[in-house]
Amino acid sequence: MSTKELSKFADDIRRDMKTCFKEMQDTLGRDYRKEMREMKASMDHMSGCFDDMMAKFKAALDEQQKFRSENEELCKENSRMKDSLRAMEIKVIDCEQYMRNKNIEIKGVPLASQADLANVIAQVASAIGEPTDDADIDICHPVPTPNKVGKNIIVQFRHRQKRDVVLEKAKKKRLTTLDIGLSTRMPIFVNEHLCPSLKRVLGLAIAKKRESRLHHAWTRNGRVYVRKNESDPALPVYFVNDVINVSG
Repeated sequence: MSTKELSKFADDIRRDMKTCFKEMQDTLGRDYRKEMREMKASMDHMSGCFDDMMAKFKAALDEQQKFRSENEELCKENSRMKDSLRAMEIKVIDCEQYMRNKNIEIKGVPLASQADLANVIAQVASAIGEPTDDADIDICHPVPTPNKVGKNIIVQFRHRQKRDVVLEKAKKKRLTTLDIGLSTRMPIFVNEHLCPSLKRVLGLAIAKKRESRLHHAWTRNGRVYVRKNESDPALPVYFVNDVINVSG
């Protein structure tokens, strides 16, 4: 093969290679641009999905915060309603007790008949050193006890001052049935006349005291008080839960 033919052959090869490289370059460029477009579309889609997800997440957080705020407000309102209900219940108890502020309740005295009432009251009053007469007493009557054994005696005085003196003197003397002329020795209790709800509260408080979970439980001026420990301040209790909370 002549030099001229070799030169022509080399030019043909170079031309074919250039054509091949250009076709490969064009193909690769098209594929690259296509892939880039597809990648950009995919990234745009992912970005859109992310933005949508973040928007939904923010909406969920906002809704959660709204529910939390509403729940907190409901809890506050519930607490206010509980406080208001407790205040109203205490007012009812105070009203019920106010109607009994001239009364005493005598426990432990056996009664043969209704006619014994006046005599029993006179003997109890004499035993504590505070004699009474008909002018001091407005009304008196027996009431059944929960255990249906015997009856307590409710005495309503005409004046609260007289009632208070009788209570004070009765607390200082441990009365028994011997003090009113009976042959058997049984304790007699002279207490404030409590409304039913406060009686339940006092009963539980005394039970807790016997369990050594309260140091002291007592009544004064129609209210029930407890002391957890000897050095603690006196706490008024109106409800069974109050006693449970204090006694632990």
